[in-house]
Amino acid sequence: MQPISEEMSYTEKDDFARRIPKKLRVLFSQYADYDPRSGQDLLRPTRFHKLMLDAAVESSLSLKQKLDLIFTSMCRSNAGGMPFKSFLDALPAVAKLLYPLPDAEALQELLRRNLADLCDRPDARELSSYSPSPKQAEKADPRAAKILIRAEDAIGEIFRDCFPWPRTGGQPSAVVRNRIAKGLTKVLANFDICPSVLSKGAANRLIGGALGEEEPAPEETKSPSFTPKKFSQFLAKLAGEIYSKGAATAESLCYLFERMEGSPGFVAIRRRLKRPVGLLPPGPDLAKVLHSAL
Repeated sequence: MQPISEEMSYTEKDDFARRIPKKLRVLFSQYADYDPRSGQDLLRPTRFHKLMLDAAVESSLSLKQKLDLIFTSMCRSNAGGMPFKSFLDALPAVAKLLYPLPDAEALQELLRRNLADLCDRPDARELSSYSPSPKQAEKADPRAAKILIRAEDAIGEIFRDCFPWPRTGGQPSAVVRNRIAKGLTKVLANFDICPSVLSKGAANRLIGGALGEEEPAPEETKSPSFTPKKFSQFLAKLAGEIYSKGAATAESLCYLFERMEGSPGFVAIRRRLKRPVGLLPPGPDLAKVLHSAL
C-alpha cells in the first residue's frame, strides 16, 4: 500500500487534492502537541482518536481497536506520539478500514468524504486574536439562534455544573463577578477549548467582555444576574471568535458544540445524568436547520 508523501502528484482538476499535503499539515497541527525532546509536533493517542471522531472515521469500538493498532504501528520510533510523516503514512491504512476499494480509490474517498471538511475549517489558533469589525458583528445568522434553542437542555446542564450559584441571600457585586469569571474559565478548560483551540489571551478578552456586559448587581440581589440565556450568548460569541471571524454562524456553533460534546467535561455530565443529552440536534433535525433559508 503506497503511503502519502508530500511529493505525491494530484490531478489539476481536483483543487482539494492538489492542496492536500499543505492542508493536512494544518489539520495535523491543530491536533498535535509540540514535543521538546524530539523537537517536532507529535499526535498523541487521545488526540489521534479525537481527530478520527471529528472526521467520522471512528464510529464503533471495533474500529477504535483497529485504529489503535494503526497508531501503534506508526509510533514505534516515537514513543507516545505520531509525527506528521507517520500520520501521512497511516492514512492509507485508515482508508482501507472504511472503504473496500483499491488502495488509491479508498484513500481518495477518505480525503474527500472524511477529511476535506476538517481541512477547510479555519485554524482557531490563527483566529484567536481577531477582532471583528462592527459591520461583521451585525451579520447575525438566524440559524445559529435555532441551534442554541435546540441545545437549551444541555447548556442548562453545563451551566449547573460550572455556575453552582447560591439561590438565596444577597451577594455583593464583586463576589458575583468573580464567580462568573471562575465559571467561564472552568467551561473553557473542562470542555477542551482553552488552550486547545483558543489562546489564554483571547479567553481573557472574552471573559472580560462578558463581565463588562454585566450590570453591577446591588447587594440585595437574591439571584445571580448571569443566567443560562447569557451563558448561551457567551457560547455564541465564543463560536464566532474561534470559527467564523465575527458573529456566530450555524456552522461555527456546530464546530464548537461538536468539540464540547467530545470533551471530558461533557462526558462527565452524561455520566451524571444517565440519560441522552447533547448540544447538537439529531442528524436529520440538524440538516434541516443548516439548510434552512438565511
